[in-house]
Amino acid sequence: MLQHLETIQVIVNALVEEDYELAKGLTELHLGFFMHRQAMAQQQPDNFPPAYHDLAMAHHAAAEELARIIPTKDLKQILPQFNNVLKACVACHLEFKVKSGS
Repeated sequence: MLQHLETIQVIVNALVEEDYELAKGLTELHLGFFMHRQAMAQQQPDNFPPAYHDLAMAHHAAAEELARIIPTKDLKQILPQFNNVLKACVACHLEFKVKSGS
């Protein structure tokens, strides 16, 4: 999960620098369904709690939509979708903080 947060920071910086191609590429490769497929290949899907899988799918779907919007270069479209990615991150962290008893 730290990798996701680090990626988010680099994406924000790319948007600040108006490097939309980098922002889109990072979003697709590190947050989108490509990353989901990589994670599933490395772990046994049967061991994933259903709630985690559903939250992960929502996160990846939000990232895919963000990647689709980034080429518009319109922050009024990009930022709301970026916020949806962050909401998906927070939902997952809340679920696992509560469930793990931390």
